[in-house]
Amino acid sequence: MEGAPVQDDTLSMLIGALPTLGPVGMVLLILGYVVKQWLNSDARYRAELQRMSEAHDIEMKEVREELKQVKQELNDLRNELQEERRLRFQAQEEAHHVKLMMLGKVENVSERFGEGPESCRS
Repeated sequence: MEGAPVQDDTLSMLIGALPTLGPVGMVLLILGYVVKQWLNSDARYRAELQRMSEAHDIEMKEVREELKQVKQELNDLRNELQEERRLRFQAQEEAHHVKLMMLGKVENVSERFGEGPESCRS
């Protein structure tokens, strides 16, 4: 805060010299006040931007974590669906061969499945 006393001293000097400077002094005084306000607002603006940036970073981290969980759930559901499809296909194949066996077109179901239909029900 070393700059603050110098700025206050400058402001005091301008106010003291105002009667001798006339309109130019008034313009300088107003200009000094505007610059001071602008610098203060700029600092507040930067602080607000920093706060918003930090809040955004936190939100993005949460979104990334949630997205990671959703992707994992999706992979699990895909694997589960694939397994159910495989089992359904296997059951349909077994049912088809049993039907063929009953119609007398296939001698034994174990010809297709190796150990018989029991091995498909795991």
